[in-house]
Amino acid sequence: MQYRISDNIFFVFNNHNLILWDYKYHQQYELEKEYLEYLLTVNKMNYIEIKEFNQIEADLIENKILVPVQKECQSEWKLGTIAKIFHIGTSSIPKKYSTFSKEEFSDNYISYCNTINDKLDVYFEYERESEYRFQLPEPKLNLLDHSKLVDSLLDRKTVREFIDETLSLDKLSKLLYLSFGYIHCDNEALDGITIKGKRKSCPSGGNLHPTQAYIMINNVENIEPGIYHYNAAKHSLDFINKNMSDSELSCMIDGQYFSKNSSINVFLTTRFELSAWKYPVSRTYRVSLIDLGHLSQTFNLLCIGLGINCWITGAFNDEKIHNLLKINPNNESALFFLAAGKSTGNSIPQEFISSINKLSIDENTR
Repeated sequence: MQYRISDNIFFVFNNHNLILWDYKYHQQYELEKEYLEYLLTVNKMNYIEIKEFNQIEADLIENKILVPVQKECQSEWKLGTIAKIFHIGTSSIPKKYSTFSKEEFSDNYISYCNTINDKLDVYFEYERESEYRFQLPEPKLNLLDHSKLVDSLLDRKTVREFIDETLSLDKLSKLLYLSFGYIHCDNEALDGITIKGKRKSCPSGGNLHPTQAYIMINNVENIEPGIYHYNAAKHSLDFINKNMSDSELSCMIDGQYFSKNSSINVFLTTRFELSAWKYPVSRTYRVSLIDLGHLSQTFNLLCIGLGINCWITGAFNDEKIHNLLKINPNNESALFFLAAGKSTGNSIPQEFISSINKLSIDENTR
């Protein structure tokens, strides 16, 4: 029978050892020399014909490192190796509870939760050390009564031209509170089960809400420009760093200049340390990205309801942003960027239109 090396492995050096990592089945193996030499030989041959297994072959086949050559032609993955590793590596989790009855699942899940509660070494209510705190006013939610969800959905669009106009403190308070704040103050105790954390306007995997919002204040009533952490527990802005110019920010977000003149910019980060406390598996990263999607859409719709517009992007220099926010990327990392303020309403900036017109003229003169 013909066998080849699995597509779902890679190698990594760790503490002077070579580790073979099967990211599909979530297994890691410390690779001994003779196993590595065998795999290198098979790799040069593309596949190998095996009639009787020796010990190395038996081990590699049993652990799905060597797999049968399939006769049918499979379509190729087209999004690049890193994307494939992420997609397959987070596609499933070990079958730990799948065969349990309802009662067995419940017993095991509650037991697991009680076990990790004793290991909680991070905080749900996340506060950064700060030179000073700006207390936001209590949000007056009745001022949004005129807004209808269907109108916000129909009016929502990404804009790429902002107008230099001051955002009222009242609007900022409502926007941050309803997007990122603890809008449900108290958790109900269900038959003696205590719920950790607090609920927000968006769903979050495991009710963890690991997403944090860092607000770059550019032009807001009564607030000094700068970069602040939104403290959901205190409904406050805690100062983190000084502000920067539009051109400096543009360099950080891959040359995109669309946030120029925005009233605020928001860096969304994820606290991996909190997510990993409850769900220490690769799939948790995928759920963190979904959390960001919920939040960014809520932020978008609230902007429309408040009479302002929004632009979003995931393209930026991670290292520069992490330095700006003073965070350790192993514990917390920037994953998304939002800009908001009064806008011309244009999704396509004037510079793009000028470039298109110039290109059209150049083509017509050839």
